[in-house]
Amino acid sequence: MKDIDEILDSIPSGKVKKKRDLIKAALGNGIDDVSRMLVKDTLELLDHLEKKIEKISLEILSRLQKRAKDLAIVMSVPGIGFTSGSIILAEIGDYRDFHTPEQLAKWCGLAPGLNESAGKKKPCGITKQGSKSLRTILVEIAQVVAKMSNNKLSRFFHRLRARKNYNVAITALARKLITIVYHLLINQELYQENNCTTATSKPVKKDLLNLSKEERLKDGVAAIVDAFYHLKNRYSEGGG
Repeated sequence: MKDIDEILDSIPSGKVKKKRDLIKAALGNGIDDVSRMLVKDTLELLDHLEKKIEKISLEILSRLQKRAKDLAIVMSVPGIGFTSGSIILAEIGDYRDFHTPEQLAKWCGLAPGLNESAGKKKPCGITKQGSKSLRTILVEIAQVVAKMSNNKLSRFFHRLRARKNYNVAITALARKLITIVYHLLINQELYQENNCTTATSKPVKKDLLNLSKEERLKDGVAAIVDAFYHLKNRYSEGGG
């Protein structure tokens, strides 16, 4: 039998090295040859997957660089972070293809549907046409925003919730979010809360509130570009 230290030394994974003590405690002082082979194969597979994920993340960030300004704009909306903002931009594609925010909302499947019977039309929930992925992420963002306090969007939700059931109010908030995103992208502006300060779901340093909209936008773009180069350097150093 090989000693567990010898096995761990043979696996060039950063995560394995960080959790060396935990792995040793779980496996004990020594393991038989078959178990050793299975453990080593599993850890090597995890290391391979880790490198693949890092490589794909680098490619995503590389592509997002071209839309860094749009991403910074989308991320200025409460509840929207890097991942959800990236998904929104990827699913929408060229937002200029949509002539109105209502058209985009309909494409997301968030437009109110209508039932027609005996010549009369009645509302019947949403159409659920278009991009299911985008609709799902918008509903998830709406659920996050609904739990926030003291911003326009959460207040909008609670006003509706007082009259409608939860799902109807969340769907309406999701629809409002995508129409806001559309207006911001078309006008290349950051989200403004009460027309004075940026409202985001992320903490904002006090000194940033004194910056102009253009300066805040540049700061958001710079953060995205920095993230790209940080991951690129990490990947290069790892020999990938």
